[in-house]
Amino acid sequence: MSETRLQDTFPTACCEQYIYERKLFTKPQLARGRYLTGHCCTVTAPLAWLIDTNVISEMMRPRPDPRGAAFLDSIADEGIGLASISVWEALDGISRLEPGRQRFGLADRFQGLVDELFEDRIIKWPLADAKACVQAMEVKHRHGESLDDHIPGAFLAASAVTRGLAIVTRNTSEFRNIGVETVDPSSTKS
Repeated sequence: MSETRLQDTFPTACCEQYIYERKLFTKPQLARGRYLTGHCCTVTAPLAWLIDTNVISEMMRPRPDPRGAAFLDSIADEGIGLASISVWEALDGISRLEPGRQRFGLADRFQGLVDELFEDRIIKWPLADAKACVQAMEVKHRHGESLDDHIPGAFLAASAVTRGLAIVTRNTSEFRNIGVETVDPSSTKS
């Protein structure tokens, strides 16, 4: 299996550079060296599920929805992954907060989730995904359900379609009519 690195998907040289430029972490936190720099988006584990950013956001809450957490626990052995667009979306959301305790706390929680659940299960955005994304957006347009305002969702759908993965999302309607299986973890019984 070829190695997939974050610089293939981010406009910066690597995870550490992106994080440093966006000032997501303090210099002492960067010096400890555990913030995404070790991952560099290498996929070495089998996957069955892609997790949407809205599910990651829910899991970062101090008290996440117990049904969602239970569902993720129930599918963990099947292989859960994170698309690089979801990494970007989470980091971008965190970076928009004012520097301070909340921002750094969310950055720590996000890193904890990446370490615990996705260490070797972050997938890149190759040419096949770009082509699938165009097709998904075309289908949505034909159904009057544009994804133009939900580009990260279109990227995620394409990543799932090209790999035959299901998406765990709290917004299943966004992925309707694209040919990808979705599951809302907060409405499932585990």
